[in-house]
Amino acid sequence: MARLLNFRSASTTGFHGEGSEQQNINYVSGGILFPYGRQVFLQHVWASTLNTSMLSSYNIRPVVVMRNISDIIVSFKEHIDNLEIPIIPGIEIPGRWTVLDDHAKFDWLATHVFPWLMQFYWTWQRTGIDKMFIRYEDFYADQVAGCKKIAEWLELPLPDDAIIKSACGVDDNFVTGKSGRGNQLIPQELLDRMKELTEKEIKAWVS
Repeated sequence: MARLLNFRSASTTGFHGEGSEQQNINYVSGGILFPYGRQVFLQHVWASTLNTSMLSSYNIRPVVVMRNISDIIVSFKEHIDNLEIPIIPGIEIPGRWTVLDDHAKFDWLATHVFPWLMQFYWTWQRTGIDKMFIRYEDFYADQVAGCKKIAEWLELPLPDDAIIKSACGVDDNFVTGKSGRGNQLIPQELLDRMKELTEKEIKAWVS
């Protein structure tokens, strides 16, 4: 999208809210970067009060990308596996991570990381800020349509379909972002547990 719109792609530094696991935009770096405009920011953040007030103050309209959470869990595991030192701010990874088998790793992720990841979804669902939701799977299934949908919502012009397709093409060797790997690699008992937790969250949310 950044290339198509002739925008710069950027990200702000982040920090975790005091006493919580919120992922917030660093107000200093946001205050420096946001006023320049014509930028696409890629950020993993909750819709915390701090984040939404900052986005609103700079008239930034977020596009919230949602993805099958079991696939996120697989990508998360592989990200930790590839770290030279398994450290992620805000998440206490077991010190014996490197000697755990895959089942134990997925069990730990389903217990400790899954609820944290769900808060990204719930906070964006609950916030009243002007936003657009788009499914990761839908976007990569038809990137031309996905780019058009986002641009239309942002009221920005786009070039013709051929240029969009050329700019948005995904390498066939792209593995980490492929859909469906969660159902293939995560044991069914853990998938069932995550489904049960999700259903409980939904019931609590709508009640």
